[in-house]
Amino acid sequence: MKKRFLVAIALLGTLGVAGIARSFAGSQPQRTVAVVAQPQVIATAASSQRKELSTTANDPLNDTDTEVQDNQVPQALSNVGEYGEQVYDMAKIGDWAKAQADLTTLQQSVQQLSQQSPSNHSHLLSLRNRVARLSQAVEAKDQQATQHYANQVTLIAAQMTQPYPTKVPIEVTLLDYYGRQLEVDAASSNMAQLQSTASQIEQTWSALRPVIVSHGGSAEAQQFDGLVAKAKQAKSVTDYSQLATPILDQVDQLEAVFK
Repeated sequence: MKKRFLVAIALLGTLGVAGIARSFAGSQPQRTVAVVAQPQVIATAASSQRKELSTTANDPLNDTDTEVQDNQVPQALSNVGEYGEQVYDMAKIGDWAKAQADLTTLQQSVQQLSQQSPSNHSHLLSLRNRVARLSQAVEAKDQQATQHYANQVTLIAAQMTQPYPTKVPIEVTLLDYYGRQLEVDAASSNMAQLQSTASQIEQTWSALRPVIVSHGGSAEAQQFDGLVAKAKQAKSVTDYSQLATPILDQVDQLEAVFK
């Protein structure tokens, strides 16, 4: 202990007051610098400007097949599309308890959206109308009507999303809607509507294809080209019905191009 004390006294004499100050300053811990993740950058449809996102919106269903989220789109609007699709899927497999639970969340999301976007009157009016009919269909456990109105909800949600910059082009969401619509139309054996839906798929794909290729999705584009060709050649309800699932599966692959 004495030896350490004498060494300290000698050190003080050598360094002097200025040396002590420098020594003390040099021994202070460095200020911690927080490393902040770079905000996500998305391409807008309206211009080439890049806009920053602070976070990625949470997926309310936490599944990997759902649309890529973008937090410039109001969360309530994203939820409307997500839970509309979820009600569709639950009706498809006959899980009416889950369909009812998802319908309740959908209704809550519509209420929140009405409060957040009261000026979007025409779309909100259509949305509330479809959700009311959807509620009746779920209560009656009417599979065909439930799938029809649930899919209509996803279409309205897609239309309401159009003004917002999104990471995934809106055409991908529309192709998802049209794939489900093929199932709905096939279930009702509505050949005229099936042909109309197939035509809409072709038109939507024509607009989307160059974007897919420019994002490195040439292989995915070729796969979807084949499905569109088959849709153009379809001659029966069965032909269209057999295309619905492959189209929906391939839409997931198109979406993944932008992840």
